Amino acid sequence: MKIFSEKKTDGAEIKYSVCYQPQGKMSLQVALFRRMQRYWVERAFQNVKEQLGLHQYQVRFWKAWHHHIALTLRHFKRQVDLDRFSKVPK
Repeated sequence: MKIFSEKKTDGAEIKYSVCYQPQGKMSLQVALFRRMQRYWVERAFQNVKEQLGLHQYQVRFWKAWHHHIALTLRHFKRQVDLDRFSKVPK
């Protein structure tokens, strides 16, 4: 197990992360890379909430919640693909 700390340049905030790592299974660079990927995952979910209403669900059962999340994320992926392919020069 490793503990990483991240300090803002102005020193106002310090963040800590705990990483489970079996002895010798993962290099420090890989562990730090995975830690830094968290920002992009959280940012993607925030975009989906703002653009497609991921957080606007009223369901009573887990199955309905999973369907709502899956369909919303699938639509978001389709939008990203369409945006990406429309910007490719011909």
